[in-house]
Amino acid sequence: KVDFMSSDLSEKEAPKQLYDFCKNKGYQIEILVNNAGFAIPGSFDQTPMDEEERFIRVLGIAVISLCKQFIHDMLERGQGRIMIISSVAAFAPPSSIQTLYGPIKTFMNRFSEGLNLNYNHKGITSTAVCPGYTITNFHTASGVQNEMDSVPSFMKKEAKQVAEEAVKATLKGKKICVPSITFKVIVFLLKIIPHGLFSLVSGFLAPGRYQKIIENYYFIPVTIRVPAQFFFTPECQLETSLKPTFKKNVFHSDSENSDIIEIPHSSGQE
Repeated sequence: KVDFMSSDLSEKEAPKQLYDFCKNKGYQIEILVNNAGFAIPGSFDQTPMDEEERFIRVLGIAVISLCKQFIHDMLERGQGRIMIISSVAAFAPPSSIQTLYGPIKTFMNRFSEGLNLNYNHKGITSTAVCPGYTITNFHTASGVQNEMDSVPSFMKKEAKQVAEEAVKATLKGKKICVPSITFKVIVFLLKIIPHGLFSLVSGFLAPGRYQKIIENYYFIPVTIRVPAQFFFTPECQLETSLKPTFKKNVFHSDSENSDIIEIPHSSGQE
């Protein structure tokens, strides 16, 4: 049986209304999924403040409120699972569009960590799911479909794959889930590569999202040696103005004067 209630989480009372709906129906929520989305296309200086506040409420405050509403019942039962849909953007440098998106997702990751710190020992787990580009109607509905269309096909993941990995991770009580090998590698690199160097490939990996930023940067050719246990498929062949390419397990530029960045590894291989 499937039941539903239509609600606008940008409204302050919406989380309480959802909680009351479940209580009145006698539903015991064992798994709480926070999956509402919101996007604001356009530059920060051109968007109205009330729209920014709605954005923060849907992606941040409503998540906190729903968790606060339902966690009391979970504590009484001594168990519960919480899924918070975050994003790979939580690990990436700020972008030239949707200025608040990355920061609010970073905040959600930290909030999820806080829930785990305080309630794991009471049988409650929180999983921050951080997908990359996922094929849904969200991009069309939010006005950023053009940017999505520019993303390389190997970086676009089917919603079914992302959902399956997210559910499995949540049921296992994992603290964080990055669906797909592609984005696991990307997140790993984002954690160890200086953000200043990210501009070398960001124009290819996220067209539109970093385009305006890249235009204001000078590029420094670099070589990044990746441990052998990380691999890139032939789909990862890249071609940009700097002509960077993935060949086997080495990312490099065509410049003979490129700097070299070693990525730590334990195998002793490159």
